[in-house]
Amino acid sequence: ASISQYSQDNLLFFGSDAPDPHYTEIAQSFVGTGGYLSDIWFQAMKFGAPASGVRASIRTSPTGPDLTSVNLPHGDFPDFPNWVLATFPTPVKVTGGVIYYLIFHTDVYDYDDSYGVSYTDFSTNGGVNVFPDGNLSTSSNGIAWVNQAQNDLFFELWFDGAGGRGGQPRDGNGHGTHVSGIAAAATDNS
Repeated sequence: ASISQYSQDNLLFFGSDAPDPHYTEIAQSFVGTGGYLSDIWFQAMKFGAPASGVRASIRTSPTGPDLTSVNLPHGDFPDFPNWVLATFPTPVKVTGGVIYYLIFHTDVYDYDDSYGVSYTDFSTNGGVNVFPDGNLSTSSNGIAWVNQAQNDLFFELWFDGAGGRGGQPRDGNGHGTHVSGIAAAATDNS
């Protein structure tokens, strides 16, 4: 099983000293499923050769302690927006109905050698919030967070060792329902 948000139309600079404001931490909230969170796929890229990597973690609040985390070296990031995998060494149980935060942190603070993370701004996406179960927040110090309720990361969370990227349990456009209806009708399995 997975939780995903597949709409993407922007790149958020991360670990850069420009443009203003400067973010060293990004948080995406999501609602727990009751399973064990094992993997995160997200779209990101690096600019140049950042001096340090990115720590991905899960928390119950943006300023709380990490429930689990993994360090991703800068070599794990492509030179253009593409999928990056973060596998937690210890999967964490996320209680159904409870809000959790996927946190990305870097010590990088350099315009030429930094990161970009893909996200969607639904205020410019026809006003449709394709992921109503969470939102993006940013911080320059890990203490004071700015809620960007109109934004969501481009990501997928995998539970219970379910495997790689590809599931899309949230289908904001009804495409999957439409396609499955066609498939059922074509085989007379309505």
